[in-house]
Amino acid sequence: MSTVKVNQKNHELIMKKTEVKEQLSLKNLKGLGKEIWQDIDLDKYVKKERESW
Repeated sequence: MSTVKVNQKNHELIMKKTEVKEQLSLKNLKGLGKEIWQDIDLDKYVKKERESW
């Protein structure tokens, strides 16, 4: 399986074909970015968001 990797350099987009050894799925994203929420009280955050509706 192959994918395309896209990078930006100056004002150009550079696309390169890459080979993938295993098929990627959404399961690979599980937990991605969890460090962003470390210092946030999730209950307070959700309450604040709901009140803004």
